[in-house]
This record gives sequence, structure tokens and C-alpha cells, in this order.
Amino acid sequence: MLKRFKKYNNPMDEIELRVLSDRCNRITRDAYNNYNGNLEKQIQKNPKAFWTFLKSKRNNSNLYPAAMNNGVKTSTSGV
Repeated sequence: MLKRFKKYNNPMDEIELRVLSDRCNRITRDAYNNYNGNLEKQIQKNPKAFWTFLKSKRNNSNLYPAAMNNGVKTSTSGV
């Protein structure tokens, strides 16, 4: 989408690009908040996950943990 917008400079492509970007940002923010909420709920059952997350926040300027678990599937990369 970005390549097409840069190539043709079509205003409709720009609108679509902004919509997609906003949608991705919202999904990312919701997933991160969901992860933090689940981490807080599970702190007594799984304190290691909490401390691992806290340590990664302290040592790394990256805002997101290396691994995220939604209860069914664990994701370790952005791919």
C-alpha cells in the first residue's frame, strides 16, 4: 500500500494507508494491554513470567516482550 501511494500519490491510497495504519496501531495496543492484563491476573500462579517481562523492560528499550501468549498460541516473532 505504501509503495503504491508513493508511486502514484493518489489521495485515496493515502486515506486507505491511514485507515490501515490506525487499525494496526489499535490492534497492537489492544494486544499489549490484553497481555499486561493477563500477566497481572496470573502473577500469583506464574511470577516468573512477570519478572521476565519486568527484566526485559528494564534491559531493553523495546516496548513489547519477546514472547506473547494468548492462552492457545505463543508468538515469539513478528512474522
